[in-house]
Formats: sequence, structure tokens, C-alpha cells
Amino acid sequence: MQTQAEFRSDAIEYQGAKAVILDSKTTYTLTSPKAAYSKSYCKTLIRNEYGNDLGAFFCATDMYSDLDDFEGRLYDKFGRLVQKIRYSDLAHHASDANLASDVKYWSFVPSYPNYPYTIEYEWGIKYRKGILFL
Repeated sequence: MQTQAEFRSDAIEYQGAKAVILDSKTTYTLTSPKAAYSKSYCKTLIRNEYGNDLGAFFCATDMYSDLDDFEGRLYDKFGRLVQKIRYSDLAHHASDANLASDVKYWSFVPSYPNYPYTIEYEWGIKYRKGILFL
């Protein structure tokens, strides 16, 4: 976890940007010949209302994958924690009923009125029944 000073978004200047990705990483771990796990992290600075959609979380899973260990945090421009975002805060959508699909969508769109702010997400995805994605 980073210190409050590292989240001071008022100290970061990016001329004309709606949002800035400050950090993003994903690691994959092969847990067996037919299973894997990915762990992802993303931290984004939202500079104005036009950048809100760039601070949204979106994940799609299917019969071979599950969303796991989700956590999010929203910080104000001074780096103070404003909101913890939990798995239960995510919107869950099933795929279109007219399609023969088992895809599930998970999403969260921040609605913080004061700019700039920083939002960060950490999540994992469990893959099973094959590792063709690698």
C-alpha cells in the first residue's frame, strides 16, 4: 500500500489529459496444466468529468474464468481515502438472453464529484479447464 503523499493528484500536471494511468500491471501464474491465475492492478488519475469513464472497472468472465479477490479504493486530490470499493459494489450483468453464452460482466463506474481524484483497483481471475489463453 502506498502512502498518502504518493496519491496527491494535485501535484501531477498533464496538460489537456482527461485521465492518466499512473500504474498498471498484471501477473500470470500457472497453477496446474489446466489452471492459471492472473492478478491485476491499475491506478488512474481522473482529472475532470470527461475522464470518469476512464476510471471505470470492467471485467468479463465465462465458464472458464471467475473474478476473484476484487478490491478498489478512491482517493481525493490530497490522497485521502474517500471510498473503499468491494466486490459487493460491482454491478453484475449476464450476457444477452438471446445469445447462447455464459459470459458475465462485472463493472463499477465511480461517481465522485470533486476533481481530480485517483482510483485504484486490484483483482484476480481464476482460469480453469484449460489454458488456451496463454
